[in-house]
Amino acid sequence: MSLDPTDGCTFWYTNEYYAADGLNDLTRIGSFRFPSCTSIGNGTVQGTVTVNPGGAPISGATVAFGARTATTNGSGFYSFSNIPAGTYPSITASKAGSNSNTSTPVVVTDGGTTVKDFALTAAPTNGCLTDTSQANFSLEHQSALTWFPVRATRNWPRRTSTIERAFAETASVSQPRRSVARHLRLL
Repeated sequence: MSLDPTDGCTFWYTNEYYAADGLNDLTRIGSFRFPSCTSIGNGTVQGTVTVNPGGAPISGATVAFGARTATTNGSGFYSFSNIPAGTYPSITASKAGSNSNTSTPVVVTDGGTTVKDFALTAAPTNGCLTDTSQANFSLEHQSALTWFPVRATRNWPRRTSTIERAFAETASVSQPRRSVARHLRLL
């Protein structure tokens, strides 16, 4: 079942079925409309994305409006057309290297144009994260590892896990391989 986007009130339903005397499937299409439903019109949401401070247009910024996205042109302009009239929770503009900006709520009127302009500020360079997980995991950086004694119990099988085998194979000369595999605990 789907809602007709042209009026916002008509529901459409399709179904396939077999006739009693054959194997050819048939399709039935139906629609209905609630009498109390009033048709909604469409509107437009548009605006520009600029740099703050300065006001220069930002080309290639992404504007997200619910599930819809648009990219700004060379003048920083974006537009969403044929948006059903109503109140929407938010619209967000973002660009790599800038802080995103969100405007709430967004009211779209029937036949009208809603203007939402954004001014993005530069993101601080020290706020960008760098992935150092591979370097931190190497044996030279053992601060992420804690060594502890393990007491074997009678029912404890002496099978090594994949992680134990990997560390046993890469253990340094100063640690016996069996000791490393038995005393390894990841934080």
